[in-house]
Amino acid sequence: MKFNWIKLSPNDGHYFFGYYDRFPWDMTGRYHLALKVGQCERLPLPGEKAEIGLLDRENPGIFEKLVEPRAWCHQQGSMTLFLPRRLSPRTPGEDRLLKRCRSRAR
Repeated sequence: MKFNWIKLSPNDGHYFFGYYDRFPWDMTGRYHLALKVGQCERLPLPGEKAEIGLLDRENPGIFEKLVEPRAWCHQQGSMTLFLPRRLSPRTPGEDRLLKRCRSRAR
């Protein structure tokens, strides 16, 4: 069996997605959510940024940054997901189809 693998991410960082119970693709199968970080060898340091964005199956090698989360980790990413019943991340007035979660450590 042969597969036609396509690398979607550029070579300027480490790209990965979420957690075992999350699905990275939008409903059209075109856009893939990803977390971009500068390193993957240690836990994030306080203030270390990540980027959440889209990889486009029709334009491999391009990452479109949507937000910079202040809370993230390698295992869970930022727990991003596409909101259900939405067709495209380009829908005007939408929050780019990302559910935003906020947490505070005390």
